[in-house]
Amino acid sequence: MAPSSGRRSAPTKEQLENRNTVGINKETVTNTVSTDYPGHFIDEDHAWDVDHFRENFHVQFHQNDPFDSQFSLIGLDASIANAFRRILIAEIPTLAIETVFVHNNTSVIQDEVLAHRLGLIPFQGDKKGLRDFLKPFVKPAEGADQYSTTFDYNTVCLKLNVECTHNKDAGPNEKDPKKLYHNAHVYAKDIVFDPVGDKQPEIFSGEGIIKSTNPDILIAKLRPPQVINVEMHMHKGIGADHSKFSPVATASYRLMPTIKILKPILGADAKKFQECFMPGVIELEKVTKQEAAKKGSGYEGHQGELKAVVANPMHDTVSREVLRHEEFEGKVKLGRRRDHFIFSVESTGQWDSDELFLESVLMLKLKINKLKPQVTNMTLRNLREALVLYEQREQAHLVSARAHFRSLPNNPRARPTGDDDEDGESSATRMMTDLWLQGQAQAGADAGPFEERTAEALEYVRRRLLDEGTLVDEEEDDEEGEEEEGDERKKQKEEKKDGEEYKGGENEVKE
Repeated sequence: MAPSSGRRSAPTKEQLENRNTVGINKETVTNTVSTDYPGHFIDEDHAWDVDHFRENFHVQFHQNDPFDSQFSLIGLDASIANAFRRILIAEIPTLAIETVFVHNNTSVIQDEVLAHRLGLIPFQGDKKGLRDFLKPFVKPAEGADQYSTTFDYNTVCLKLNVECTHNKDAGPNEKDPKKLYHNAHVYAKDIVFDPVGDKQPEIFSGEGIIKSTNPDILIAKLRPPQVINVEMHMHKGIGADHSKFSPVATASYRLMPTIKILKPILGADAKKFQECFMPGVIELEKVTKQEAAKKGSGYEGHQGELKAVVANPMHDTVSREVLRHEEFEGKVKLGRRRDHFIFSVESTGQWDSDELFLESVLMLKLKINKLKPQVTNMTLRNLREALVLYEQREQAHLVSARAHFRSLPNNPRARPTGDDDEDGESSATRMMTDLWLQGQAQAGADAGPFEERTAEALEYVRRRLLDEGTLVDEEEDDEEGEEEEGDERKKQKEEKKDGEEYKGGENEVKE
């Protein structure tokens, strides 16, 4: 068998689809973590690319009403989708009642509760004026006059002055409070806009006048002679400060459900299968002649019978009811598509529901533009700190090298020559320091860590001094001494051997 090259083949379409699907099982949920990032799969590049994102991302609107909309964001990461959701809830500025001046309140509702109820009423007006003319309100400094920062471009005034009286035209047997009394119920439509300044009457007039989005919101119930007389100041704010500034009643998303029928479901089982899902998700169709004639389709001999088919999985709530029945085991596979987000946005009325999403995109751009210079400054600051650290380490190695050159015993240039500078450094040491710096430059910045480059620089200095004859290599001296000592011992052994041979020859002659 030939050895493997180590490279993997490109993933198939089915593999990519499985990676992008969250598995919905009977009691567990699997494949919940994203894997489309660099380094997760061998020989696959999942780096983020703007062209690839532009090609795969698209928006689909399913419902677009002034107060309610549904749309899909396809080809998006969960972090970005969640950022849009959070911005919709807490980052888009709106107008709401912030301060209530109670002149007279004889109703059964306490002043604090009444002010809270008034603050939760949503208002609408000219959108250009709300977006561009009105600015956030700045609270006055401690000890300053409470109206010192109140202007027509940051404050909208409202008034509510209602008194409950008897209706003289009501019949003697009338029991309905609305007919027995005038102003028995106080509604949001009773709040009157009181423009201030020169521009407010021009901007907020006609259809763009400041008024409640729903005129029939009930504020209080009165009986004669109860009175509510209050003045209100509205300011611009965001939902992160208080929920009354949130422009949405709900803003949520869910992943697109996927339903795969693995084996044919026919007859009575098909009807039961349909009842396990929300209406419109599963439809029943008759098996065609072509399907019944196709071998291996599972429909052989079932022409004209009802079969279950997936019609619109978006309406499915993924209740997993179908997984409770044994007859459907192994016949269906449930899941959710990880990069398909179905948004549901319900507006309170100050903005249309589809405009809110566009405002969230604009707000995300503003946040990114604010983050860019901070990231740049952080990078520059880290670079400066790295350069300072680099200089400190280089200086430390330079000091270490000078100390090393002063301690060289066999280098005549390292001995004091009488021309030391203020730091007590000899001219010879300065010369070798210069050589060390040349060795650093020769080693290069990419040669390795500081320790390796310093060792290479010291070796460079040693070689230069050896070439000039100003430094004696102790290792070479030791090797030469060992060689001379070995030659002398060898010569003594040979002389001793010759002497022994000579004495042996004399003994033989005597015999």
